[in-house]
Amino acid sequence: MLKIFLHFLKKFFFSSKKEWKRFDNIFMVFGIVISVTVLTAALALFQGYQKTLKETILGFNSHLYIFKDSNSNFSSSEADSLRNILEMRKEIANTSAIVMAQAMLSKGERIKGGMIRGINWASNNAIDYKNYVIKGDWKLKNPDDVVVGEQLANNLDLDIGDTLNVISPLNSSKTVFGIIPLKKPVHVVGIFKSGMFEYDSSYLFMNSIPASYFTSTPRKLNMIEVKLKPDFIEKADYEAYVLTAVLGAKYQIRSWIFFNSSLFMLLKMEKFVMIIILSFLILIASFNIISTISANIIEKKREIGILLAIGMKLPIVKSMFMIKSFLLNSTSILLGMFLGICLGKFITAQTLITLKSDVYFIDKFTVSFPIENMLLIFVISLIIVLLSTYIALRKINGIEIVEILRSE
Repeated sequence: MLKIFLHFLKKFFFSSKKEWKRFDNIFMVFGIVISVTVLTAALALFQGYQKTLKETILGFNSHLYIFKDSNSNFSSSEADSLRNILEMRKEIANTSAIVMAQAMLSKGERIKGGMIRGINWASNNAIDYKNYVIKGDWKLKNPDDVVVGEQLANNLDLDIGDTLNVISPLNSSKTVFGIIPLKKPVHVVGIFKSGMFEYDSSYLFMNSIPASYFTSTPRKLNMIEVKLKPDFIEKADYEAYVLTAVLGAKYQIRSWIFFNSSLFMLLKMEKFVMIIILSFLILIASFNIISTISANIIEKKREIGILLAIGMKLPIVKSMFMIKSFLLNSTSILLGMFLGICLGKFITAQTLITLKSDVYFIDKFTVSFPIENMLLIFVISLIIVLLSTYIALRKINGIEIVEILRSE
């Protein structure tokens, strides 16, 4: 029986007729390949987008943020004391005390809202922003030196050496002519690019003390940033809980997960929905498998009847068709995955189509091919094609040996 079994498999793949080259088989393979290619490329692009977005957020931001529970801010001595306590912990890589403030930024007739980030550029900051500076200098040697985002510079027509006005209603001056908002001219010494539109279009780096005058408490710091070691980044919520217990209730501690949880939950849900929708392409292509195998069973009814007549069990006959389908369709799936990888890399290399950074946060396509995603695609595709094969093979159950032999 084993020799007969192997003979029929050999006949399918290696006989002079080459049954697998028939139009219906080629059409079936083509449908599977195209479906898997689209699923692989789409999932790789989505995974790449999610990974790049996360890396950008984590690269340009800290992992934990510490605020005072009241409206008061940190004095320099209090911030230094708290940082010394934090940096003794094994999970913390670095800390920095900063100023965050909102202001209006203007040059000539152009004006835009912005976010001031006051830092001590000479110290080892939690955010190494100098790595993102693409033009000019990252050093803020003078009190009025600033580094602005690339998109912000484009919007306000700024370049290195230009003067930018920073305007804030806080600490306004009262005069006989009314309240005059605080207005300070600053000098652009550098331009940075993080790759994320939200930061590049609104952020401005300057020294912390000058920046504090755009808050309600001049010469004080309003936030301490904490950078965690790589092994603890995904546990940032738990670390925030632990530090709250250590430092006490007078401090509010928030993690990057807290501020971005809605975004990443939405991305996970969209990924799940996308996999389901694109899997329907494979499901539709699997109809070709059912029709092709059904036609093949009808065509080989005589051979099947003879095999059953000489004593071959029905499950063995079915397994012959199942193995042929498995070999042909698993090869189609692997070919589709390979073409999907090529398609994904081509999309990232081309420059004709780009992302709108003001909508998608980042401005370029990226791909990622984690092994778990590749296995997921292969398993989903294989399950669908094998189920389709199983449904088609039920037709063998209706074959009557006596009728076949009588007709012969």
